[in-house]
Amino acid sequence: MKSILSSLFLIAPLLAAILIVFSSARLATIPTGSRYDLTVVGRGYFRTVDESSENAQYHRSMQLAVDANGLLCAKVNGVLRQLDPPITVPSDRKRIDVSAEGQVNTEGYGGWMPCGIMNLYLFVSENLASDDRMLVLSDPIGMPQPVLPGQNGAGHILLGYRQEFVVPFSSTNLIAIGLAFITIAGCLHRALKIVPDPSHVNKKQTE
Repeated sequence: MKSILSSLFLIAPLLAAILIVFSSARLATIPTGSRYDLTVVGRGYFRTVDESSENAQYHRSMQLAVDANGLLCAKVNGVLRQLDPPITVPSDRKRIDVSAEGQVNTEGYGGWMPCGIMNLYLFVSENLASDDRMLVLSDPIGMPQPVLPGQNGAGHILLGYRQEFVVPFSSTNLIAIGLAFITIAGCLHRALKIVPDPSHVNKKQTE
């Protein structure tokens, strides 16, 4: 019983430190320099669908890709999901550009040409957590409204940025990280005390 209480005493600060650090994580917009990274600054979401045009998902940030049919897609966990509404790009494209207003242009051998405009989607519920990078539509959220970027508070599209959860640098997090290191050090010290000294064991066996 004493051993269990001692272990809990060591583990509790580590669990508290992990909880403090992860609860303070916030979604941040990070520059990547890649022309295939897109993110929304505002209340809007990108919408993607699978090959059957069902199972809609909504994203705050995504990485562009093009499938075998020339459709502009988002790469989600290694899987290509088509943009909704669909946008087709020419096969001779050398570069893809997306403006803040969602205009998609490609550079080919004949120069630049427009391919379509991305929609953003707004949810009716104002209680929707804006920190979520990807959402799956469910009944409590309601049907989203398609709008053009820059309208009705949907926000604009940033090219070359992505959104990630980051832990802010703060005194509270430093204290939490310190507690975690102290706890780990205590656990290691306890483990080393439990392991017997090999030379001492061999000496006893000889005797």
